Amino acid sequence: MIGVVLGGARSVDAEFELAKAMCARTGVEPVVFAINDKIPEYPGRCHAVTLHFDKLPAWLGERRANGFPDPLEVWAASWDTHRPLVTRGAEERRGSSGMLAIEAARAAGCGKVLLCGVPMVAGEGHFKRGMPWDDVVSYQTAWTLRRELLAPIVRSFSGWTAHLFGAPTDEFISK
Repeated sequence: MIGVVLGGARSVDAEFELAKAMCARTGVEPVVFAINDKIPEYPGRCHAVTLHFDKLPAWLGERRANGFPDPLEVWAASWDTHRPLVTRGAEERRGSSGMLAIEAARAAGCGKVLLCGVPMVAGEGHFKRGMPWDDVVSYQTAWTLRRELLAPIVRSFSGWTAHLFGAPTDEFISK
């Protein structure tokens, strides 16, 4: 199984189209993990992932209002697993909701993970709000510390994470 993480960068939709094409070429069905503002935006079956529990009721409400199916699971950091709406928890390890989504994908049985819209660079801008993410640097250390563990199973379509883990290829997906 391959997990496809939908992050918050402006590039997320274009990168997801690339991921879907790669999965189709290699005969792999992706399991989608939608992060934060992508939770109400993604129309298909997916896992919802967030470190922002306070926004989760609104995101799930928007998702229902859009006529989209409920998430397969709602993932949050381990400290939020006792809260309503949360069905599963994972260790975030201080690396952002993107890292939480990688951990959720691994816990859900995905052997590999593709990052779409998770470049971990300030200037990319958010797909919805357009604002750069100036706090990103404070999260990069956690990614660097976990690089050796994650590099065999994670690839990214853009930015700093693509430099850290490499870009996805058909061979990576089908191997």
